[in-house]
Amino acid sequence: MRTIKALFAHSLTILWARCVALIGVMLAFSDQLVDLLGLPGVKDQVQAILDAKYVPFYVIAIAIVTELAHRRSLPNQKDDA
Repeated sequence: MRTIKALFAHSLTILWARCVALIGVMLAFSDQLVDLLGLPGVKDQVQAILDAKYVPFYVIAIAIVTELAHRRSLPNQKDDA
């Protein structure tokens, strides 16, 4: 359990940021995956709601900002563990 916590610097914020980044990477490649699986209906539905080519970059940017904000606050906190 300590190893898993260490991967995320003992922080739920870091875990969240990395999950959001992973989702962004998955979305970045979803266009190719939809084409590979032959599911054009899914692609059309997503494009109707959002401009799909920018969504992964928004998610990645949110993850980076979240992690940087948390790391900035780390020196001001004492380690309770």
